[in-house]
Amino acid sequence: MHVDDELSQFLPALTDEERSDLRKNILEDGCTDPVIYWKETGAIVDGNNRFDICQNEGIGCPSKARSFKDSTEAKRWILRRQFGRRNVPAVARVELVQQIEESKLKAEAEAREKSGKKSENNGRTDAQIAELADVSQSTVKRVNKVKADAIPSVLASAKAGEISAHKASQIADLPKEEQPKALQEAKTRKPKKRKTVGLDKGQVVREMKGLLSKIVKCLDARGKEGNHARCNKALNEFIRAWEEWK
Repeated sequence: MHVDDELSQFLPALTDEERSDLRKNILEDGCTDPVIYWKETGAIVDGNNRFDICQNEGIGCPSKARSFKDSTEAKRWILRRQFGRRNVPAVARVELVQQIEESKLKAEAEAREKSGKKSENNGRTDAQIAELADVSQSTVKRVNKVKADAIPSVLASAKAGEISAHKASQIADLPKEEQPKALQEAKTRKPKKRKTVGLDKGQVVREMKGLLSKIVKCLDARGKEGNHARCNKALNEFIRAWEEWK
């Protein structure tokens, strides 16, 4: 097994605190989750942080092989796994999927050129990108606008989840010299909380039960395509509601 530089960019980087906690857990309990690697190449597709810590500490690291037909399939699998685990911002989802698909299209075009076949325009549609990223087509259009018209810091903030894709596209409509100020205002503006006046304990309990029911249904159907985003949304709604009601 080895860490592949190209694939590792699709694996989430840990903060210093997260890595410290992971190291502590591994030292105390060993590496309980297997590192998954690409059977045909040995490249790690899940668990590069666990692998690195185990290597440095001289601890045995369980592993599991998985076959992929090419790097595009491996990258798609990595993204689906990460999208299901983490609340990855919509803009980051779209850009990661676009990177993978553009790389695949470039490779296909080069292969056709070498074989002497006529080049075709097979660019991915917004609908295809939206399906792969598990977002709406309107979100894909907004991301494309931000990438084309916004200053780099706007795109970076949207990818980090500091502002929404909608807000980023609104900022992209402005002249570039006005965008830094608009971005700062968007990042510092506090979201409005729902009014709780008049809500009794029974109403609160019913709402919390409804949100929990959504989460349970998502977990029961977690193997289904497109379920990850719905599950993350329900969980985030529950957390937000809890923070407001507690």
